[in-house]
Amino acid sequence: SDVSIIIYSILGSEVATINKGVMSPGRYSVSWDATNDIGQNTSSGVYVYRVQAGNKSLTGKMLFLK
Repeated sequence: SDVSIIIYSILGSEVATINKGVMSPGRYSVSWDATNDIGQNTSSGVYVYRVQAGNKSLTGKMLFLK
């Protein structure tokens, strides 16, 4: 199904899109290099990630420290 992984700032603005596209079922590992969509470094802080696959979604918080 169509899968997207998007990272938001704690204020709700979109920071980066890690993955967007069709993926087959299975286990995957992704990493974020702490840059936004235009390649600029992001600051330390709390970020929210959202994984959406079809009509299912998972949201969580993560802490980025430099």
